[in-house]
Amino acid sequence: GTRSLLATTSSALAPTKSGSPAKRIKDSQGQAEPPHGRALLQLAEDDIRLPEYNFSVDQSSEQGHRGVKRRVFTVSAPAGSIESPLADVHGLKVQLINAVAGSLIRQPDFRQESDPTRLDLVTMTGSLVNYDAEFILKLALYTRCELNIRTTANFLLALASNVTLCRPYLHKYFKNTVRLPSDWIDVAELYQSFHDNSLNYGALPVALRRVMAAKFPDFDEYQLAKYNKDKSKNKRKKEKKGKKAGDDAGRGG
Repeated sequence: GTRSLLATTSSALAPTKSGSPAKRIKDSQGQAEPPHGRALLQLAEDDIRLPEYNFSVDQSSEQGHRGVKRRVFTVSAPAGSIESPLADVHGLKVQLINAVAGSLIRQPDFRQESDPTRLDLVTMTGSLVNYDAEFILKLALYTRCELNIRTTANFLLALASNVTLCRPYLHKYFKNTVRLPSDWIDVAELYQSFHDNSLNYGALPVALRRVMAAKFPDFDEYQLAKYNKDKSKNKRKKEKKGKKAGDDAGRGG
């Protein structure tokens, strides 16, 4: 304790062989500092030294962020696979929305299997369905209610009816997407263009038939009469017969 400190101080002040006192280390104020004080100061500086961080950017990650080496989305990846990053799924959704919006200008014929817009929508939907099957029905509702593209919305409903993963969501979106009896009929006709070999010719899957049956009572009598072709034909025939009978009566008079 005290004795060791006095001994250290005495040795520091002891004369050297040349007769002069030992050189002392001066602090910042010019005052002499004993050697043991320098050791304590160095130890304190080591304790408060800040950690060093490396903020350099990896060139490979930088290029990947800019899209130079962006990984390509793989369609064959199974559901729940981590090989496809979330950014790629988001990009697929954006591409599908753009294709749907562009169908207003392209005016596709969805009943033709070789139609370019139809092929694009089928391909994009097949890539996305394993990750977010419900999004196809959401997009159909948005297309009908917000974009007012009736034919594309009906095609998306028919397409979703042909995909097993999308069928559980039909009851949630079909009723609000179909607005007119013509939409109701169009979805059923478009489904036949997929040539489902698991069903008989002209048949519809159970999921689609259920939602169509649930939607039918929403149409009023006026809407149904407008699209009742058989009734319209019979009415025109009666009008023609009445007109012909009137002409014959006029001639006889």
